[in-house]
Amino acid sequence: MAGSTIRRTSRSNPTGAACTAGELGALAEVLLDHPHVQVLTDEIYDEIWYEPGRVPSVAGVEPRLTDRVFLTNGVSKTYAMTGWRIGYGAGNAELVGAINTLQSQISSCPSSIGQAAATAALTGDQSFVRDCVSVYRGRRDEAVKRINDTPGLSCTPPSGGFYAFVNCAGVIGGRTPSGDEIRPDEEFAAHLLESRRVAVIHGAAYGAPRYFRIAFATSHDILTAACEGIARAGADLS
Repeated sequence: MAGSTIRRTSRSNPTGAACTAGELGALAEVLLDHPHVQVLTDEIYDEIWYEPGRVPSVAGVEPRLTDRVFLTNGVSKTYAMTGWRIGYGAGNAELVGAINTLQSQISSCPSSIGQAAATAALTGDQSFVRDCVSVYRGRRDEAVKRINDTPGLSCTPPSGGFYAFVNCAGVIGGRTPSGDEIRPDEEFAAHLLESRRVAVIHGAAYGAPRYFRIAFATSHDILTAACEGIARAGADLS
């Protein structure tokens, strides 16, 4: 199983952006010419999807790559079971065997209770998932509209996941009521926290300065209050 590895994630944290089937197909064409490259694909947000149809995956787009793809997933996002710490992988039997050998010497195994809970989530009634996605979609639309109505901020609706990545370039250079100038996005994130008690992750933490990430996996009331706080914090700048 020696060779290089490419990691590909879609519906990703922090942007919620997703690769189209065409984009994955173009990537697959390149990978077919390089048989030594293995593909690690992170599908943890695969069910939290707002576009029509099923979410595309590289192995689904190009079945000839199936034996070279190792897919990772878990119950944390789809089933809101973050604290259970249960994940799983699927791939070539030789690679899975090697992973099992390594993992068994590091953490032994997940608890029997966690395994039972994950089994119930994966095999039970999935209408809960559809209901959650519908709620997330409404929160996404509400948050994106409020952000785009705020001067100096803009946001592209995410295709999946429960994060939105907000462009805050329009507020960089503004001054707080105390006279401090906002330069990096980290300072705007600090301004939101200190002035309006709104916590966000600044974009530079993801290698994308002049952005910040918000999560909408919370109640409608909290999300509304947070967006109003962000708008007020932006209006405070001069």
